[in-house]
Formats: sequence, C-alpha cells, structure tokens
Amino acid sequence: MAINHSREKVPFYYGWVITGLFAVTFGIAWSTLSSFGIFFKPLSTELELSRTLASLAPSFTWIAINFSAPLWGIVADRWNARLVTIICGVLIGTGWFLSSTITSGWQLYLFFGCFLGIGMGGIGPPLVGLTSRWFTHNRGFALGIGFAGLGIAITFMSPLARWLVETYGWRTGMQDFAFITWAVIIVGALFLKQPPESNLLSTSQADSSHAGVQPIDTSKKERSAMQSIWSISFLLLSFMWFASTLAISQVVVHFVPRATDVGLTATQAALILSIVGIVSSIGKAGGGILGDKIGPELAFCLSMILKAAALIWLLFATSFWMFFIFGVAFGLAWGGFTPQVANIMGRIFDLRHMSTLYGALWLGGGMGSVVGPLLAGWAFDVSGSYIFSFSANAVVCILVAGLPFLIRKAN
Repeated sequence: MAINHSREKVPFYYGWVITGLFAVTFGIAWSTLSSFGIFFKPLSTELELSRTLASLAPSFTWIAINFSAPLWGIVADRWNARLVTIICGVLIGTGWFLSSTITSGWQLYLFFGCFLGIGMGGIGPPLVGLTSRWFTHNRGFALGIGFAGLGIAITFMSPLARWLVETYGWRTGMQDFAFITWAVIIVGALFLKQPPESNLLSTSQADSSHAGVQPIDTSKKERSAMQSIWSISFLLLSFMWFASTLAISQVVVHFVPRATDVGLTATQAALILSIVGIVSSIGKAGGGILGDKIGPELAFCLSMILKAAALIWLLFATSFWMFFIFGVAFGLAWGGFTPQVANIMGRIFDLRHMSTLYGALWLGGGMGSVVGPLLAGWAFDVSGSYIFSFSANAVVCILVAGLPFLIRKAN
C-alpha cells in the first residue's frame, strides 16, 4: 500500500477533510441506490415486469455488493483508496446510465444489478479503511460523521428522484443520477490522500499538534489479513453485523406494508421512513461520540437493546404517533450501532488491513440485507402477520448485544 511520507503544512488536520469526503461520497452513492423504489413502479409498468421480477434487480445488486466488497477492500489496501473510489464511481454512474436504456428485464439485472452493484461494493471498504487510518483517536466520531452522510443525502436525493420521475420520466431521472454520481464521486476521490506514516506504524509517535491523533497501541497484536478474517473475533463481528443488517433490511422493505395494514396512508408511512433516515444520521454522529467516550462495545450493546425495544413497539403500533416514536427510536438505534463495528475492528486489528477486513465483513455479515426481507415476506405469507419476523429479530438483537464484550475479553 502506498504511503504518503510527506506532511503538507495545512492550518487544519486533513483527516477531517477525509471524513467530509467520506460523508459526501458514501451518502450520494447509497442514497441513489435507496431511491430505486421511486423508479420501481413506472419502470415495471413500462417494461411489463411483475413486482417480483422487478424486485430481483435490487436483490442482484446486494449480492454483487456483498461479493465484490472484499475484492475492492484488498485492492484499496494494496494500492490506494483513491483509485478504487474513482473506478467504482465510474461503474455506478455507468450502471445508472445503461439502466436508463433498458428494454427488458435481463438488461435491468445486468446493468442495475451487476454494474451498479459491483461499483457500490467498492465505496464503503476503502473509505472506512482510509478514515480509520487517519484517526487513532476520535475514530468513532469520524466514522459516525462519514456514515451519517447517507441519511442526510437521502433527505435530498429521494425528493429529487421523485421530481425527476414525475417531471421528465424514469429514464431521464436515471441519466441525471448517472451524471450526479460521476461528478460527485470521481471529483471527490481526487482529494483522497493516504495518512502520514505515524498513523500506521505502531513504533512511531503520531503528531500531537493536530486534534484527533494519538500513538497506536504498541501492545496490539499484528496479524495478516487472512489471520484476522479467520479469527474468532472477526467471526463474532460478522455475526453482529449480520444481525444488525437483518433487522434494518426487514424494516426498510416491510415497514410501509406494516404501517398501511393498520390504517396509515402511504404518505404517512413514507414520512416515518424519512424520520428514520434523518434521526439515524444524528445517531451515527452521536453514536460515534458515545463510542469514543464509553467504548464502542457498550455503545453497540445499548444500540441493540434500543433496536429490540423499537421492534417490539412496532408490533403494537396502530396510530401515527406510535409509529413516530418507533421512527425516532429505531433511527437512533440504527445510527448508534453503525460506527461501533468499524471502531472495534480498528482497535483490535492492524489498520493496514482495514479496507480488506471491512470488505470481508460485507461478504458474511452483509448477507443479512439479502436474507432479512425474504424471511419477513415468507413469514407474512405463511402467518398473515409480521409478529414472528419482528419479534424473532428483537430476540436476535438482545442475544448479540453482549458479543462485543466477549471480543474485548478475547483480545
């Protein structure tokens, strides 16, 4: 991995620029993907696709994300995050643009599922790894700000997608999304830089003249990337991530049907989802600060307990104010857990391998995003309600809440 040994004289710590680029790049990339539901109905109607067939497109996207993320992480660690982010920005924009030209379902699966999915797989690992290497202190806060970019971007990108589709049609909307992702991701990637050597080498003293840097713990065991991936600590982290994404994906996909089943309008349900996104951004930044103050292990535990309570509350929600309370609680829980896993990884594994490890985390743990909606849909088809899926998810959240303490004890 290329390391920049020179340190430019700047009046601020450049790590915060990296954090801002993380937030903007990650937010734009993932908010455009989250807006696919707005293109869903007009696209499936014009192409005469059933909802099941049209739903396969984002499923293929998630599969491509989970399997490509480890490979992009390896490339980012061996070369640099800038190169990976530029390539992935090109792929994401190309996926959106080619999707605007489709005339059949297989083209949608190829362009939106494969092109865009492979590109999306390389957005998270390089940025998480790079940010973690820039910060050996306040790392949780920096990661929280980076992840918070998604919730903030959704607030703007979803209304923009709706306006583009209603005004110009879904094909033009996809083309505009292509130009936006090309411009933001590629240009932003040009400003990504490797951290100074003192952030990476445990034998070096970090420059204390800038906020956010302190020496890396010299007692930390150095392991290769493969040794870290096959360690019990990493396997537990993967299960923590799997359980978390399992619950989140179920709510994202099935919340609107659950809310409308008991009388809320689709507009009210969409408003609650927007509240979840906005509050999750606050939770990610606040959760990062909390993790730095009390430790990411305890912060993760509290977030999972809150998530379990929110899921149980959702089972009994029948009015708008009850769903509003759920939106706030679930948003805080979602945001609160997000920076903790990466923060724990940075504390127990070699920072040089962070992109590789975070990518591998997506391959195993990220499959919860694929499995979660399918399990909830199957349970509803069998029982006619979401009681089993949501309550089972709450139990899983409680069970994994204590896993970070086992990891800390093992290390």
